[in-house]
Amino acid sequence: QQPPDPMLNAAQTCIALNQLSVAHNRSLPIYLQYARPRMERDRDEVKLVLQQIVDDQEATVDRIGTMIQAAGQDVDPGEFPIQFTSLHDLSIDYLLEQLVKEQRAIISICEQAVNDLAADAMSQAVAQEAIGNAKAHLDSLQELVS
Repeated sequence: QQPPDPMLNAAQTCIALNQLSVAHNRSLPIYLQYARPRMERDRDEVKLVLQQIVDDQEATVDRIGTMIQAAGQDVDPGEFPIQFTSLHDLSIDYLLEQLVKEQRAIISICEQAVNDLAADAMSQAVAQEAIGNAKAHLDSLQELVS
């Protein structure tokens, strides 16, 4: 039996890493940095939680991008989902529900990445760390909703 082709594994790993990166790079919290929601002045806790999510997601994107580039592949910046454009000028209270749904989707993408990256322990560890962050973000968002 022939050993697996390392170039094929690197390409497959980078595809999974790019999917994980796009999920973080084009998330709803990142989008809301550009299209700010309507927010009352006394919502500092919401602002802090959103900023923490953005900071963590940007750090994840940077880390993944470095790994992809080190493998000699191109980083896919992705595009924001078109449905985000319908969220302009909505209140943060409404958007919190959307943020919770989107965060659950990111967790699913992270979990899929862990499975897809089983052949690369370092990449899989990044995906597992992303799950931990995503779950913590979900908890923070759910606390804001309740």
